[in-house]
Amino acid sequence: MKQIVPSSSISIAGNVVTLTGVNVPLSQILLIADTASGTILYSVAGPAPVSYTQATNSAITLASTPGGSAKLAVFYDDAASPALDGIDGSGITAPTGGSGIRGWLSGIYKFVSNPLAVFPAPVSSVSQVTNTATTSSGSTVALAANSATKLLAIMNTASSGSLYVGIGSAATTSSFVLAAGQGYEFPVIPSQAVYLLGSGSVTYSILYA
Repeated sequence: MKQIVPSSSISIAGNVVTLTGVNVPLSQILLIADTASGTILYSVAGPAPVSYTQATNSAITLASTPGGSAKLAVFYDDAASPALDGIDGSGITAPTGGSGIRGWLSGIYKFVSNPLAVFPAPVSSVSQVTNTATTSSGSTVALAANSATKLLAIMNTASSGSLYVGIGSAATTSSFVLAAGQGYEFPVIPSQAVYLLGSGSVTYSILYA
């Protein structure tokens, strides 16, 4: 990014100009001009300097000595990219092998152009479990834990009575409940075991894949 050196950071001794706090190579010093006389003392296109020393406070020896009352304008490039593209969101990392906006855009393009890598493949077959959950039997495991489950739907197929559903722990009368004839397909598929408890004798059906 193009910067101008504040006048308070410029000191002149003969034809040596010291730039306090400017630590860049000569290739990034763009222009030194005497604003009082309108003379260009250095630019990347010429005139060339006698010498240049890069340091915390870089010094450039000019071919021409500035006037005694010279007011210098010094422009340089700090090589920093302007922060116009914002910042990354929390928990998000850029794709490897790229950088900057182009790196992010290439990662997004790959993401949206390869849907099979984004969405799981359709299930090839669906299994069904039908049974009865009763109060006397208590909470029982209706479906074992399975980290590969891609589909899970439960329906209370009874004409009356409530079906209580526990995920990963025993179902109680305070658990998620399905009324008679009501079903539920899980939008986020749990991998834990499914426990069911009936209020009375309640038939149910589970679809899973």
